[in-house]
Amino acid sequence: MKTFYRLAHRFKSSLLEITTDNVFDLSEEYICLNTQKKVLENITFRVATGKKSYDIIRFFESVGHFYSQRIIDVLSQFIDMSDKCYPIKIKDVDMQYYVLYNLSYVPYINSKENNFLEEPTFIDTQKMSAPIFCIKNTGWLFVTEEVKDALFDNKITNISLEECFSCSREGYERIKKTGIWPEVRVYEDRQKNMITTEYYRL
Repeated sequence: MKTFYRLAHRFKSSLLEITTDNVFDLSEEYICLNTQKKVLENITFRVATGKKSYDIIRFFESVGHFYSQRIIDVLSQFIDMSDKCYPIKIKDVDMQYYVLYNLSYVPYINSKENNFLEEPTFIDTQKMSAPIFCIKNTGWLFVTEEVKDALFDNKITNISLEECFSCSREGYERIKKTGIWPEVRVYEDRQKNMITTEYYRL
C-alpha cells in the first residue's frame, strides 16, 4: 500500500476569496481537474473577502482552488505544466493565480463508502505514473511525497497535505474487514507537529 497526499488549503485568517458575476453550477467543469476545457479563461473575478494573497486561494463560499505562480513553479519541477494550468484574471489583485486542468486521474476506491469522510481515502494508482494527478471529475489534487517535500522546502503558504492510500478494491475490502484503518497524518505549513487522525470501524 503506497501513500500519496491530497493537497488543499487551510482556511487561514484573511484568506483571499474571489467571486464573479457569472453563475456556476457546482457540477460544472470548473471544479474538475481533469477537464480539457479552459472553463474560466475569459472570466474576470473580483475579491469577495479577505486580503492575504496566499499561495492557494479559493472561490468564495464554494469549492475550487486557485494556485500561485510559486506553486506552479514547484509542480513544474515534476511535470510539464504548460498544458496543465492557465491564468485567471482577478480585478485589483497583483499576484497571478492559475487554474489547474487536464490532469491525469485515478479511480476513487471507496467513494460510495466515504460520503462523510469517515474513512481514509483509498485510490487506485496501479496505472498511474504521474507525480501530480486527481480523482476523475473532482477538484481533489494528489501529489507524491517528493512533491509534498518540495512544497514545504519552498515555503508554500496556506497548504494542507492529507495522507491517502493506494490499493486495489480487493485490498481495500481486506482492510475494511479487519476494522483497523491506517493512521492518517495531515501536514500543514508553519506547523511543527503534524495532525494525526485515527479511524475505527463502527
